Formats: sequence, structure tokens, C-alpha cells
Amino acid sequence: MSVRRDDLSALEPSVTRLHDLAAVPLRTHVRELGPWTRTTGQPARAVVVWDSSGEPLACAVLDVRVTRTPFGSGARVRLAGHDTLDHQRLVALHEGAAQALADGISGLLDRHRWWRCELELLPAGDPVAHALTSTAPWARTRADDPVPYVRWTRRDGERWAPKKARQKLRHAQRSAEETGRTTVTRLEGPQVLDALPATLDLRRERELALGRADALADPRERQAHVELVENLAARDCVELWQLHLDGALVAYLLAARDGACVRLLDGRMHPGHEAIAPGMILHGHALQAWYADPAIEQVDLGRGLNNFKRSLRTDDIETECTVLWSHAGLARADGRVVSVLDSLRSLVRAARDSSPAIARGVRAARLAQVRTRAVRRGRWL
Repeated sequence: MSVRRDDLSALEPSVTRLHDLAAVPLRTHVRELGPWTRTTGQPARAVVVWDSSGEPLACAVLDVRVTRTPFGSGARVRLAGHDTLDHQRLVALHEGAAQALADGISGLLDRHRWWRCELELLPAGDPVAHALTSTAPWARTRADDPVPYVRWTRRDGERWAPKKARQKLRHAQRSAEETGRTTVTRLEGPQVLDALPATLDLRRERELALGRADALADPRERQAHVELVENLAARDCVELWQLHLDGALVAYLLAARDGACVRLLDGRMHPGHEAIAPGMILHGHALQAWYADPAIEQVDLGRGLNNFKRSLRTDDIETECTVLWSHAGLARADGRVVSVLDSLRSLVRAARDSSPAIARGVRAARLAQVRTRAVRRGRWL
């Protein structure tokens, strides 16, 4: 076996073949990931393993950030698309290919005097990550965000969700009808593109109301999101669910078909409409429609668990995060930084929840952060 490391653009055909063969999830697949990295300006390097006949056996798509100093270079390595994806993959067709890919990644790291490598959201027990930890000077593996799913092994009447979830949907629909005239629409193809700007505006309002900084406030991230939807619409596999109350958009749900699976890509509700549970209404209508389609076997609810997802999901996919360091001092420093940041976040959340004045200050800071991201790219929102 031979290993090659190069920019993703040079190795993209080989990575595409492997991702197709391994049925890599949508968005993590280089078909969507490649354009995303180019539009956002995120660096992407590929490590590919070939057999003697030139067929690709294993691959990794990495974000490599290098710092050069008079004392040598350092590198921070993560999987491409980190912080934006619900799934990650290190593809290897067999155990020998997994070991060769781990050796290829190690060779990339060892070019630098010091380095940190973080591999997040990989399926639990990933063989490439395991091979890396066995040779890395310092490594730590922890449980990462689970990915909840709705799976239908058989269609049995109206049991598209657990009984309590169906009851919550009926209650939410009654509450919404008492508030005003509600309309649920399902858009596909070009209609999704026409409605997309309104969803992005609602998303920003929701994030600011929650005191969060919207990643799509960066125009390059926003453009990458639009290009993704355009790509999916051209393949006729994207749909947008919208809930209107008295003609105003109060919630949306963006989803894409990936073989026999539907994957949720984005969704938000308008701040101030929590009482009518618009998320439950939209998910309820969407799940019933997908349940009625025998070609759909499961729905990927996206990384992370909350009470809403718990009420719908039937099972979870467990994931792990593996972090590797070149030196023990880097590992200890990382641990201290994470501890301090976690403590600060907890203090800010507690202060925000206990004081309306602080909550307004946090929201103002988030708004300033959103505008700063836009201005850096030459555009005010």
C-alpha cells in the first residue's frame, strides 16, 4: 500500500469513490464537503491510501493549520468541516487500510515540532482513531455527542412516533389554532431556494434571542449554506417545511433525502412563539409524511440530545472524540484552558438567566459579534 498527502482538490476523485463505496453520510461526503470548504475558505488536505493496483482503500479529509516560528513549526489538525457537521468519517475498507491511514496521518503530524490533533464525532470504536492512539505520545478519547434517529422497522397504523409525542402534536395544533390561522407547507426543488432567505433571517433572529452567535452571520458560511441547498435542489433531494401563523413565518425545517434516510439540516422557530410548540407541529407533519413513504426507513435528527429529540427518537448512534498531542505539556495546558472556559461559560449563563439586564447585555454583545463577522467580509447585515 502507498500513501499520498495533498490538497483535497488534487485527490478529490479518489476520495469521492471511497465515500460512495462507504456510503458516507450526506454533507460529510466530499461531494458536499469539498465545495463547502472552498467557499468558506477552510483549508482541506486529504490523506489517501492506495493498493498496488491504484485503487483507493482509505482516506481522511483534514483541516491543517500550521504555525511557523524560529524554533520550528506547530500544527493544529482537525477533521474538515469541524463545528458544522453532524457526522465525521475516517474511511478504511479493512484493518490493514486503517493502520496504513493512521500511519499516513502520523507522518503528517510528525513533520512538525509540536502538534494537536482532534478527531470529533467519529463512530465509537473507529479503527483508524484506535490505531492512532496506540502510537501517539499522548491521547485521550471521550464520548462525543450522540446522534439520535427515528427508525421504522415496520409501518403499523399511525405509529409514526411514540404515543406521548403524538399527544403533544395534537395539543400543539389545538393551541396554535386558538392563537390564529396556521398553515403547514412542504416545499421542494426551486421553491426551497425561493424561500431560503426568509429562513436565514428567522434563524438569525432566533440565535440572537437566545444569546448565541449565528455561524451563518459570516457571509462566506451563509453562501456555503445557500450553495449546499442549491446542490441538493439540483439533485431533487431537499425539502423545506414551513409553519405560518396568520401569514407570518414562525418556524421552518430543512431536510435532505440521503438514500433511505432523511437528514435534518437546519430548523428554527421565531422567538416569542414557544407556547404553541411550532417545532413539534412541523416535525409531526414531516414525520407523518416520511412515515407514509415506504422508501424512507429512518430520520437522522442531528447531533446532540435534548428533551424534544428524546420525545421522538427510537435509538442513538454513539460517537467519540479522540484528541492527540505531541507533548504532555500541551495536553495538560489544553485541560486547564477547557476547565477555565467551561467555568466562565457557566458563570455567564447563570448571570444571564438571573438578571434581565445582563441578558440584554449578552444579546447586545452577540449582535455586535454578528455584525463584526459580517463587516470583516465587507458586508453589513
